[in-house]
Amino acid sequence: MTDTKNLTAPAHSEAAAPRKVAVVTGATGGMGREIIADLAGDYHVYALGRSAADLPKSESITPIAIDLVAGLDEGMALPELDRVDVLVHAAARATKYSVEEATPENWRAHMDLNVHAPAEVTRVLLPQLRKAEGTVVFINSGAGRHSYGDNVVYAATKHALYALADGLRISEPGIRVSTVAPGPTDTPMLQGLQDRADAAGIPLLVISADRPHELVGTGASQATEQTGLFAPALRLGVDLPADLTADLGGCAANAAVTGQVRRAVVAATGALSRDPGPA
Repeated sequence: MTDTKNLTAPAHSEAAAPRKVAVVTGATGGMGREIIADLAGDYHVYALGRSAADLPKSESITPIAIDLVAGLDEGMALPELDRVDVLVHAAARATKYSVEEATPENWRAHMDLNVHAPAEVTRVLLPQLRKAEGTVVFINSGAGRHSYGDNVVYAATKHALYALADGLRISEPGIRVSTVAPGPTDTPMLQGLQDRADAAGIPLLVISADRPHELVGTGASQATEQTGLFAPALRLGVDLPADLTADLGGCAANAAVTGQVRRAVVAATGALSRDPGPA
């Protein structure tokens, strides 16, 4: 575990402005790695994950080995930071269960990581977020708006995550709150879900977040640009002005969002790729 007792953002010269600080959970997952790699260009990123050996590390990335679920009972061993400009909740678990299959332990395990942990991490970092007038980004899912007979536990946690984001937005007007909800994504977490979809003959559009298309099984609509799709989508929520209507005007605001969506769709269809990968 990384000692976080007196961990602060790296020092800078008096002439240079302090570098903005981002905290990202789920740092060893496919989405988490992409998000961290993008944010590290202009933030100092504290990358939180359970496996110390798998955490990214560089001059602009500080790895923090932490068990978020254990922290619910033991206290979150988070770095002592003066400010937090961006907090991204990317840690999650997803195992398919129907109502009949799911035990109380299954429900607790999913709720703890997918809902309780982001709520507690946010609560602990609220003073730093308020000071920076920061942004909190929740990684959600299409399952947060729909439910499925064989995946009810995960869907329930993602519905709850929307409620958490909405409540935070209402109670903390000085903090920006965004939700990014990708579709099925080719990360390790998806692999267990993919097996059942394949067995049922359900086609999925799978967007690669952490591997080149050569390593992805056939059946995925794949484009090389998709490896960078999530970071720009998240940065849209982080970087756009808080009041789009005031800063850009209604038409320009719509154009900014629509343009990002178009780029996502083009990447997902492989239109920009010389080699779109397996079809």
